[in-house]
Amino acid sequence: MKIIPLSEEWIPKVAELERNTFSQPWSEQSLRDVFKNPLFAFHLAVEDDTLLGYGGAYYAGDEANVTNIAVAKESRGKGVGTALVKAVLEEAERRGAQRAFLEVRVGNAPAIHVYEKCGFIRKGVRKNFYTEPSEDGYVYAIRIGEQE
Repeated sequence: MKIIPLSEEWIPKVAELERNTFSQPWSEQSLRDVFKNPLFAFHLAVEDDTLLGYGGAYYAGDEANVTNIAVAKESRGKGVGTALVKAVLEEAERRGAQRAFLEVRVGNAPAIHVYEKCGFIRKGVRKNFYTEPSEDGYVYAIRIGEQE
């Protein structure tokens, strides 16, 4: 497995993974738009020409907001999510971020495990943050440089 930056030719595969992972996926056009925005950065986990997963964040000032972490079903439980979270945090450090935040569905135990393993700490709950289906979201934060 290699972690590489998102390039334009991978966007259709990322959009497909979005559709297969999330109830409200980012469209291919949305992904193309953020790809061109220098405040966003996305990383891919790939093996040969297969997309195993991807992760990205919005970077502004001294903060990073993790927007997406998605791992293909057949690649889950193999360290792909952890590698992607670490890549996002390394990018945050490179960009001078002091802290990173994310939201995660309260029922998404595998993702919560990865985030906590990487050093994120639960800071609160956003009631009814998610829709389709409606679910609360946990807010997690980490000080950059304190990750595993």
